[in-house]
Amino acid sequence: MTHISQAPPAHAVGRQPIALRLGIFWLALVGVLVWLHTRVALAPPVYDAFTYFFKARAVWDQLAAGHLVNPLNIPPSFRPPGTVVMAYPFGFNPDFRWFYFRSVYLPIVLVFAAVILASCEPPRRLRNADPLTVLAACFFCTLSLFYYFELEDGISPVSYWGLVDSFLCGLAALSTACAIRSARRRSIPWASASILLGVLMIYVKPSGVLLAALVDLTLILAWLRSLLVEFRTGTRTPVVRRVGVLLLAEVVLSGGAVLLATHSLYLGAGNMAYGQAALTVLRNVWQVDFLVLPVLIWSAFGPFIPVALAALAVIWAAHRVQHGPRADQHRDDMQIGLAILVVTFGFWFWIYGSGGATQVRYFAPFLYVAIICAVGPFMRTLQFVGQRSRSGVTFLMGLAVLNTTLILVVPHPARMWQRLAGVDVVAGSHPASLDQAKFVIDHTPPDSENIQVYSIDGGLQDAMFEGQFDMQQLKSTGPSYAVVRPMDWQHLPTFRTTDIVSANYILFGKDRDPKDAIALARDPFVQEESIFHDWAASLTAADGIEVISREPGSGLLQITDRAKLRHSLETLVNEHHWRAVFYDANPRTWWTDSEVDEALGKATAKELGIRFGDQFEMKGLALRRIGDDATVEAWVRPMNPSVRGDWTLYVHWLDQNGQLLQASDIHIGRPDAPPADAPNWYLHQAYKLPAGATQLGFGIYRGAVKLHADKGERDWSDTRVRMAIPK
Repeated sequence: MTHISQAPPAHAVGRQPIALRLGIFWLALVGVLVWLHTRVALAPPVYDAFTYFFKARAVWDQLAAGHLVNPLNIPPSFRPPGTVVMAYPFGFNPDFRWFYFRSVYLPIVLVFAAVILASCEPPRRLRNADPLTVLAACFFCTLSLFYYFELEDGISPVSYWGLVDSFLCGLAALSTACAIRSARRRSIPWASASILLGVLMIYVKPSGVLLAALVDLTLILAWLRSLLVEFRTGTRTPVVRRVGVLLLAEVVLSGGAVLLATHSLYLGAGNMAYGQAALTVLRNVWQVDFLVLPVLIWSAFGPFIPVALAALAVIWAAHRVQHGPRADQHRDDMQIGLAILVVTFGFWFWIYGSGGATQVRYFAPFLYVAIICAVGPFMRTLQFVGQRSRSGVTFLMGLAVLNTTLILVVPHPARMWQRLAGVDVVAGSHPASLDQAKFVIDHTPPDSENIQVYSIDGGLQDAMFEGQFDMQQLKSTGPSYAVVRPMDWQHLPTFRTTDIVSANYILFGKDRDPKDAIALARDPFVQEESIFHDWAASLTAADGIEVISREPGSGLLQITDRAKLRHSLETLVNEHHWRAVFYDANPRTWWTDSEVDEALGKATAKELGIRFGDQFEMKGLALRRIGDDATVEAWVRPMNPSVRGDWTLYVHWLDQNGQLLQASDIHIGRPDAPPADAPNWYLHQAYKLPAGATQLGFGIYRGAVKLHADKGERDWSDTRVRMAIPK
């Protein structure tokens, strides 16, 4: 097929700086509208968002104190310092509303810039971008994922403000645009910008390593194509030199960033082992259901972007087949091929690699790398197609921009409208559970130590409690607060009765929607959750609880008599048949001395008769190993029967150098008096042995107090006992 060179029609030619000005005006308008939403926010950062909020505070606190500390090691170490660029780039402020604003608006600005950079062909200046390119830049800023604000009860949490996935989208888009532009202009500065943005992605989220690698691949292939063109024209030496500089920059910057990350706590052995265990749990909990994928895609991307991308792909392919390649078609073919590769890899990562089959936000950054690769070829093709096709795409993009603008302008857009658009722009609500959490804090005596709320079934009330507790602990050095759940991301989810009895409060949500009957029938854990929810909702004073509140959306119960509550739980357990994982997590509580001795006799390794301070005597700690599975069992006796307190036995898995791979707690709690014929406490937990673990460390603590052990191989000022794990 012959190569043809077509000139764009007259409507696509000319200097039109007014188009970019209008695009920037729209961008500024969106910023104002987003701020008007975030300024009324009342709910604190929750879940992952709080960890980014806290990371920013920790980093700026260290800088203010003049401490030279590796930011990759500053707690929480599993949140890298690149997140601070989005959260609090100019210093920490406890007002979280600006944090919310940046998490929503900054990705929009980055995507707008990326589309302009990738679509505007040299030698045309950026300010002279044609109207269709500017409209496309606005259009790709309407991704539904960007417009999820507060968590709302009954709404699928596709995203919420304070997360970094949208920020990662923007960085990935801009890095890809810089890579494409650098190849067109043979520009090392643009290439350097692409690589540096890739480094930032690595330090925003672990998946940023994969995104940076894909963008680097795009950069290299684009430059190699330019190199081949230069070979044909005989000006190869300058380009060869530049390609060499480019490859060196990638090795030094990207490779160095990964090396630093893997030799820090961020991507070190401990966090990686924790992450692998969490992935195992995720793959068991979030099963792939391809029937719900269209719903997830609609919720995260809305109706406009998928339809527009499909239409643009069809128009490009049809034009390519009908008219053959243009003079620059091979470059466009390469970019389209890269887009297909990235989308395919991103889909695999979302469904299988990440373990988060329901978390469509994991896929969005990969989609935006692909979009930026393809947007240039798509826009160039629209210059040569018929008026009907061009008008159809223009109308669709304009409708999406108008829809997003109106949803932000209207004070309370209808729920059906938001659902059809795939957004949730609710802001400024005041959930009843926020007041319940404040009640717990206000009614906790100052001399209390650890206050725990057991959350039966998650939801909005769970998020409000954790968020309020986290914010409280930033303000004071008083009691610690924690939300305990059936899922801890290290073990298969199930209810542990000792966790419930050891808590101070029980929290449960509203009754399950009848529409969830399918999930109830298919998921054994959902069935288990439903049983415990109904049990909690039926508790009375006769069960050892006091009702603090029973709101339409949630209930809060205070535990007043643990013995009565334990009896109620035992009755519940005996009335039902449970999964094997439930029975494994809820072993017998009381053991006689002879039973403990028999169990210790079967142990692969053990430590006997260790005293921790004047508080506890460990009759024995046994490790049993079968293949890669290890079970740790501990029997602890209070040396003084009057001992009460929220004590915890911690277990550390260590590598051969003594570095922490994984940490887990076995909660001792505030037990009721043991039976007369079984005076020992039995604590049990089963673990999947982390790769590389050769030692086990353990001790007992409460808050900042760690008890001293009187024997065994010890470290940490004799507060941690260590034992070798047999091979």
